[in-house]
Amino acid sequence: MKTGQKDTPKIVAFIDLLGTKDRYNNDIPIDEALTPIDSYNTILSQKLNEYLINPPDTYEEELQESAKMRYVDSFDYFLPASDSIFLMSRDCNSFIKQLGNFVLDSFILTAGYYRNSKGKSKIEEISDGHCWYPPLFRGGIAYDSARLVDIIKIVNGGPSKTEVLAGKAICNAVKLETMIKGPRLVFERTVYDRLDDNTREYCRTTPEKPDLYEILWPAFIYSPNKDIDEMRQLLIPALNFWKAYNHKDYSSQYFNFIELIVASTIQFFDKKCQLKSLAIKKVSEWLSNNELQHKIEIKNY
Repeated sequence: MKTGQKDTPKIVAFIDLLGTKDRYNNDIPIDEALTPIDSYNTILSQKLNEYLINPPDTYEEELQESAKMRYVDSFDYFLPASDSIFLMSRDCNSFIKQLGNFVLDSFILTAGYYRNSKGKSKIEEISDGHCWYPPLFRGGIAYDSARLVDIIKIVNGGPSKTEVLAGKAICNAVKLETMIKGPRLVFERTVYDRLDDNTREYCRTTPEKPDLYEILWPAFIYSPNKDIDEMRQLLIPALNFWKAYNHKDYSSQYFNFIELIVASTIQFFDKKCQLKSLAIKKVSEWLSNNELQHKIEIKNY
């Protein structure tokens, strides 16, 4: 084990794929159960390649900030472990925005297949267990001491070396991941205090726990395109999955996702465009059309 490193403060995230255990327990073929990993791996590869081909400074100046949010250059470490991922960075603001975009793009990659406005045929396919599951993550984010550690592992019966993250930030991030329901990325005040005003516009205090904050990651779908109808790219698949799993315990994950999309949409158009009234009107219409107006109260946002 490598020693002698200083435990300097870093921002660390622990994100976990939702629904993995349920897919395994329902005897879904392993290839289908692992499709969320394939999806996020594809997105990570695309972002790494795109950064090499078109780094932010190749864009016009007014587009550079939006371009930078789509990359993963703030990820100093991205270490998968089964259906979980540990990430570490030195740049809190870029990391929060790039993590939100990574989670969003991972979902969008395959969610388009379920954007059938009627939903019935898609729901039947999902219920039958034959689908490419869009990945949804729940995660905790912490800022504290952290370091990279070399340890020995065994591969095919022989020793090899691998790297893991260790430190107080890792423990705190793992603990935070268990404190919330749904596909949400939560963090404490120690992270929030290090964010600039622009990054904070993509965050909010969690309704359940006033001492916790979360990334409103669905809001990144509107950057740089500010068309509010983009929300349907997320709301329709989320609704179809919620209906498909409505008789299952984990259907709440998708209902929480719908709530998060609603909150993200209203806050984005309030903070970025001063169009909160329009956002509330559009969201209210969508909820009413899908008989959700009594389940999600807009006044809470």
